[in-house]
Amino acid sequence: MTSKAELRERVRVELGDTVATYLWSDAALNEWIGAAIEEWSRLAPPQRSQTLTTVAGTLVYTLAVAHQGLLSVRAAGRDVALDERLWREQSDGTVQRLAFEFDPGSVSYTLEYLGWYALPTADASVLEVAGSAERALVFRVCQRALSWLESQRGKTRGQPSPTGSAHYEKLFREQRGLFAAKGRGLRLRL
Repeated sequence: MTSKAELRERVRVELGDTVATYLWSDAALNEWIGAAIEEWSRLAPPQRSQTLTTVAGTLVYTLAVAHQGLLSVRAAGRDVALDERLWREQSDGTVQRLAFEFDPGSVSYTLEYLGWYALPTADASVLEVAGSAERALVFRVCQRALSWLESQRGKTRGQPSPTGSAHYEKLFREQRGLFAAKGRGLRLRL
């Protein structure tokens, strides 16, 4: 797996920005890396699970991490149909166990949900994405960096260069398609 610093270096190599007086600051590239990871989380969210034990009389529980959607709930090895509305997602990111006529008290449930990839905080932080997803992140960051450069230089005359932001947008979309084709993107939101 790759660290944030290694991904930033891959972006610099791709952009040809390897001279010590960099055109793009680390702060700018880090911001675009974070935005690319958030975008990838929306396109191909990681499936997560968490086990929680209910407490008699408590109806609202908070998952350990932010989530995008509840997929399933299992109690003691059996699926609990989400259609029965035993569990409901709240707008504040919590999940609510609906009241039962008879409160079963302490029961362990495993909740499966679509999560978010963690944003790296330090240069040594390891990214959760790997393989073709890493390449997609590099392409997206390059696209944003060149879009920034194009906006700083004003509108270019004639056709954009083949290494411009449109080129990296195309590469990002191709990489996203490859990810979906490999079967890892069954949940991919195109």
